[in-house]
Amino acid sequence: MPYTTQKYLRAINPGIEFNSAPPGPNNLVGILWAGQNRPGIGVHGSPAPEPVGRAGSHGCIRHSNWDAATFYTLVGKGIAVTIR
Repeated sequence: MPYTTQKYLRAINPGIEFNSAPPGPNNLVGILWAGQNRPGIGVHGSPAPEPVGRAGSHGCIRHSNWDAATFYTLVGKGIAVTIR
């Protein structure tokens, strides 16, 4: 039976937790959180440019807050998105 991402990450790192972030443009997910079909995985912004384009999360796609705002205007709630 295949693991979900969350179960897989917990299997390789038993101490991993998925946390909520307080709202605001300077939190870890910036100005946008677009959740995917797995808990804790999403497309989101970032208040700092350094982590953009680098692996460092649970499988999220991180954008600058500027690009996250553009993404939000192009993709509405319920729109199917293919990530390649």
